[in-house]
Amino acid sequence: MRKLVYFVSVIFLQTICVQNVLADDIHVITRAVITQRNHILCAYDPRLKTSEGKPAFYYLPGGHIEYQEGAVDALARELLEETGQEILVQGFIGLFERSWLTTPQSVKCHKHEISLVFKASFHEQSSDALPVITSKEPHKVAFAWLPLETIDTYELRPALLKDNLETWLAMSSDHAFKSVMHIK
Repeated sequence: MRKLVYFVSVIFLQTICVQNVLADDIHVITRAVITQRNHILCAYDPRLKTSEGKPAFYYLPGGHIEYQEGAVDALARELLEETGQEILVQGFIGLFERSWLTTPQSVKCHKHEISLVFKASFHEQSSDALPVITSKEPHKVAFAWLPLETIDTYELRPALLKDNLETWLAMSSDHAFKSVMHIK
């Protein structure tokens, strides 16, 4: 009897959890790995600071894929909106997934994220110095070039990015995955 009650309780809790995670809580994101002169371009929220006044954490630039929009097109659109610069998407290099628990006080827009990661570059690259990337949306996003040799000293989210970044950067961008939107 005890095992049956436990089993029913687990099924009940799982059902409640699944019902509380709606389709709007799962977001598909496209992100860019842009490197230049041994640095990687990262985004951060200028509103979130550590006690030392530094960005609380960094993440790969990109954004949400809209309905009937391909991942590559979404990435190009998001970077143009956020930086005012066009990018060249070189190829798919990885995917990461993450989810987190939220409370009624949380300010997260979603509970589960699937991110498609692409190697990319800016159309116009300076060979002499890192370009200054000015945000077109400074109230919510800013950009910084972080040195790849010390990337492990930064709070990069999700944390598994640090584990995969070196491998992704070493890979060829010519993989079987291609993002092509087909609408019927």
